[in-house]
Amino acid sequence: NARIGRNVILSPKGLSDGWADEGQNVYVRDGIVVVVKNALVEDGTKIGHS
Repeated sequence: NARIGRNVILSPKGLSDGWADEGQNVYVRDGIVVVVKNALVEDGTKIGHS
């Protein structure tokens, strides 16, 4: 299972399809934010527009 920290925003708004943040193991596919299995998204991470 992926682990999502506190105060994290994951939104596809403003990101193109195929966008990826390999450091956080997060990407956008078909307008959906995908977190890779067993990934850790650190506290306070903000991806996309809220």
